[in-house]
Amino acid sequence: MDFGRVHPRSMAPAVRIRSVVPVCSAPPARKMPTTGQEGASTSKEKKDTVVKLKAFSKFENTSEALEAATKIIEGTASKGLRKFLRAHCEDETLAVADSSLEMHQGKTVKECVHNNAVMELMRGVRSQLTELIAGLGAQDLAPMSLGLSHSLSRYKLKFSPDKVDTMIIQAIGLLDDLDKELNTYAMKLENGMTLPEEVETELKEASLISMGTEVSEVDLMNIRELCDQVLSLAEYRAQLYDYLKSRMNTIAPNLTALVGELVGARLIAHGGSLMNLAKQPGSTVQILGAEKALFRALKTKHSTPKYGLIFHASLVGQAAPKTKGKISRSLAAKAALAIRYDSWRWSR
Repeated sequence: MDFGRVHPRSMAPAVRIRSVVPVCSAPPARKMPTTGQEGASTSKEKKDTVVKLKAFSKFENTSEALEAATKIIEGTASKGLRKFLRAHCEDETLAVADSSLEMHQGKTVKECVHNNAVMELMRGVRSQLTELIAGLGAQDLAPMSLGLSHSLSRYKLKFSPDKVDTMIIQAIGLLDDLDKELNTYAMKLENGMTLPEEVETELKEASLISMGTEVSEVDLMNIRELCDQVLSLAEYRAQLYDYLKSRMNTIAPNLTALVGELVGARLIAHGGSLMNLAKQPGSTVQILGAEKALFRALKTKHSTPKYGLIFHASLVGQAAPKTKGKISRSLAAKAALAIRYDSWRWSR
């Protein structure tokens, strides 16, 4: 698009814009006031004196438009857009509506400009888009923009590299809670509720040294209900563990191979996400989970801890006491590399 000189008195210094290329569908146009703003010429009578269409490229389908919109949001240009810029805007000054695209100046175009004057011109182009592009009606523009917005929203919800491990974090937390509940229920059955001597013949020998107590039918019914509840929770815990193992082998297979699914899941949960954990060095992974001991040691000027959650890994647990520190340091360094690779698989 070719622009003439625009000299707004209340905005940034005038910039001569030679080319503006719409790179994706714009949101529905809004009316702009024409009085009191000399820099925004949006009326149909003045549009021909300010801007005219130089080149236009149409998306073949929604998938191509979605890919281009996703690239623009990430601050990069799609293959089709780069080809279009080389064909029509090479060595030209390009006005962009997103400041993140300024980093690409000098690659395809000579310079990228983003300022208040450019934003006013962009709003003018959007309001007169149906007049600039022949055959594009207002009744067609709104459904296309809405369809692209819905596709982009579904794409973001379908896959987000920051949320692929959300279910792992929830599952390991629920697994720990189930372990606590099962231990509590088992202690209640063992200590507070003694079965009568005549219930099970195999408990006869144990009953000879047991004090025993009077148990009514109502008490026996409640004891059996608690036993059923414990068995049900134990069965659900086994299913949850299988699910966690499957998810860890899918999301972080390299980390799982090094430290196991339980330790790997606890590291991810303690770090907040796989992406956040990938940003930590090996020394941080080594003492992750022992923050209180670390700060207490620094405050009292004692020896700092050598391991945190990684202590429960089989390689560290099976090592000799003298070599546990060295093994945990080496394992943490390798685990940090594995975490970064697993994170890169989902973020690329």
